[in-house]
Amino acid sequence: MKAKLFFLMVFSIIIIGCEQKTKDPIEGVWEMIFMEYPNMEISYPGGATGEATKSWTTGGFTIGGEWQIDTIHYNYHGWGTYTLEDTHYTETIINHPDDALVGETINMIIIVRNDTLIQKWPVDDNWIPVDNHNTEKYIRLK
Repeated sequence: MKAKLFFLMVFSIIIIGCEQKTKDPIEGVWEMIFMEYPNMEISYPGGATGEATKSWTTGGFTIGGEWQIDTIHYNYHGWGTYTLEDTHYTETIINHPDDALVGETINMIIIVRNDTLIQKWPVDDNWIPVDNHNTEKYIRLK
Protein backbone atom coordinates (compact mmCIF):
# COMPACT_ATOMS: atom_id res chain seq x y z
CA MET A 1 0.00 0.00 0.00
CA LYS A 2 2.81 2.40 0.91
CA ALA A 3 4.58 1.53 -2.33
CA LYS A 4 1.47 2.36 -4.37
CA LEU A 5 1.01 5.65 -2.52
CA PHE A 6 4.67 6.52 -3.05
CA PHE A 7 4.40 5.65 -6.76
CA LEU A 8 1.28 7.82 -7.15
CA MET A 9 2.99 10.77 -5.42
CA VAL A 10 6.09 10.49 -7.61
CA PHE A 11 3.98 10.08 -10.75
CA SER A 12 1.87 13.16 -9.81
CA ILE A 13 4.99 15.26 -9.21
CA ILE A 14 6.43 14.21 -12.57
CA ILE A 15 3.20 15.05 -14.41
CA ILE A 16 2.89 18.44 -12.71
CA GLY A 17 6.59 19.20 -13.31
CA CYS A 18 6.34 18.33 -16.99
CA GLU A 19 3.37 20.59 -17.65
CA GLN A 20 4.53 23.26 -20.08
CA LYS A 21 3.25 26.79 -19.89
CA THR A 22 1.79 28.13 -23.09
CA LYS A 23 3.99 30.83 -24.56
CA ASP A 24 2.86 33.70 -26.70
CA PRO A 25 3.14 33.00 -30.45
CA ILE A 26 5.27 36.15 -30.80
CA GLU A 27 8.02 34.94 -28.46
CA GLY A 28 11.33 34.66 -30.29
CA VAL A 29 13.53 36.75 -32.57
CA TRP A 30 12.08 38.37 -35.69
CA GLU A 31 13.66 40.23 -38.61
CA MET A 32 11.82 43.17 -40.19
CA ILE A 33 11.23 42.64 -43.90
CA PHE A 34 8.72 45.45 -44.52
CA MET A 35 7.67 48.73 -42.93
CA GLU A 36 5.37 51.49 -44.00
CA TYR A 37 4.76 54.69 -42.02
CA PRO A 38 2.40 56.70 -44.29
CA ASN A 39 2.32 59.86 -42.16
CA MET A 40 6.12 60.02 -42.15
CA GLU A 41 6.39 58.95 -45.81
CA ILE A 42 8.84 56.20 -44.87
CA SER A 43 8.83 52.69 -46.32
CA TYR A 44 11.13 49.69 -46.49
CA PRO A 45 12.05 48.37 -48.89
CA GLY A 46 11.84 51.54 -50.85
CA GLY A 47 12.89 54.87 -49.42
CA ALA A 48 14.76 53.42 -46.44
CA THR A 49 17.66 50.98 -46.36
CA GLY A 50 18.90 49.05 -43.36
CA GLU A 51 17.75 46.34 -41.01
CA ALA A 52 15.96 45.79 -37.73
CA THR A 53 15.14 42.94 -35.40
CA LYS A 54 12.57 42.67 -32.65
CA SER A 55 12.47 39.99 -30.00
CA TRP A 56 9.89 39.02 -27.44
CA THR A 57 10.21 37.03 -24.24
CA THR A 58 7.54 36.50 -21.61
CA GLY A 59 6.13 39.98 -21.05
CA GLY A 60 9.05 41.92 -22.55
CA PHE A 61 10.37 43.05 -25.92
CA THR A 62 13.52 44.57 -27.40
CA ILE A 63 14.06 46.20 -30.77
CA GLY A 64 17.19 47.37 -32.52
CA GLY A 65 18.19 48.46 -35.96
CA GLU A 66 20.05 50.76 -38.25
CA TRP A 67 18.43 52.73 -41.07
CA GLN A 68 19.46 55.15 -43.78
CA ILE A 69 16.70 57.47 -44.97
CA ASP A 70 17.85 59.96 -47.58
CA THR A 71 21.08 61.32 -46.06
CA ILE A 72 20.08 60.69 -42.44
CA HIS A 73 21.51 57.69 -40.58
CA TYR A 74 19.54 56.23 -37.65
CA ASN A 75 20.89 53.83 -35.02
CA TYR A 76 18.17 52.91 -32.60
CA HIS A 77 17.29 50.46 -29.86
CA GLY A 78 14.61 50.17 -27.26
CA TRP A 79 12.75 47.87 -24.95
CA GLY A 80 9.66 47.61 -22.85
CA THR A 81 6.83 45.41 -21.68
CA TYR A 82 3.82 44.04 -23.48
CA THR A 83 0.55 42.18 -23.13
CA LEU A 84 -1.09 40.09 -25.83
CA GLU A 85 -4.66 38.83 -25.92
CA ASP A 86 -5.52 37.17 -29.20
CA THR A 87 -4.52 39.86 -31.75
CA HIS A 88 -4.77 42.77 -29.27
CA TYR A 89 -1.25 43.83 -28.36
CA THR A 90 -0.30 46.60 -25.93
CA GLU A 91 3.30 47.78 -25.74
CA THR A 92 4.69 50.05 -23.01
CA ILE A 93 8.00 51.64 -23.97
CA ILE A 94 10.61 51.81 -21.20
CA ASN A 95 13.62 52.87 -23.29
CA HIS A 96 13.74 54.46 -26.74
CA PRO A 97 16.03 56.96 -28.50
CA ASP A 98 13.01 59.25 -28.98
CA ASP A 99 12.46 60.51 -25.42
CA ALA A 100 8.89 61.47 -26.30
CA LEU A 101 8.05 57.76 -26.63
CA VAL A 102 9.46 56.70 -23.24
CA GLY A 103 6.57 55.76 -20.97
CA GLU A 104 4.07 55.66 -23.83
CA THR A 105 1.63 52.76 -24.17
CA ILE A 106 0.70 51.83 -27.74
CA ASN A 107 -2.17 49.57 -28.76
CA MET A 108 -1.60 47.50 -31.89
CA ILE A 109 -2.98 44.58 -33.81
CA ILE A 110 -0.57 41.67 -34.18
CA ILE A 111 -1.24 38.83 -36.59
CA VAL A 112 1.01 35.75 -36.65
CA ARG A 113 0.77 33.35 -39.59
CA ASN A 114 3.35 30.58 -39.53
CA ASP A 115 6.73 32.38 -39.45
CA THR A 116 5.36 35.82 -40.39
CA LEU A 117 4.30 38.51 -37.93
CA ILE A 118 2.45 41.69 -38.91
CA GLN A 119 1.82 44.58 -36.53
CA LYS A 120 -0.42 47.57 -37.28
CA TRP A 121 -1.03 50.76 -35.29
CA PRO A 122 -2.54 53.05 -34.24
CA VAL A 123 -5.90 51.38 -33.68
CA ASP A 124 -9.22 52.85 -32.60
CA ASP A 125 -11.19 51.90 -29.48
CA ASN A 126 -12.52 48.81 -31.32
CA TRP A 127 -8.97 47.62 -32.20
CA ILE A 128 -9.38 48.49 -35.87
CA PRO A 129 -6.36 50.13 -37.55
CA VAL A 130 -7.07 53.79 -38.36
CA ASP A 131 -6.59 55.29 -41.82
CA ASN A 132 -2.91 55.72 -42.73
CA HIS A 133 -1.86 53.28 -39.99
CA ASN A 134 1.74 52.09 -39.66
CA THR A 135 2.57 48.53 -40.68
CA GLU A 136 5.60 46.38 -39.93
CA LYS A 137 6.14 42.82 -41.17
CA TYR A 138 8.67 40.41 -39.68
CA ILE A 139 9.86 36.87 -40.32
CA ARG A 140 10.88 34.56 -37.50
CA LEU A 141 14.59 33.96 -37.05
CA LYS A 142 14.39 31.89 -33.84
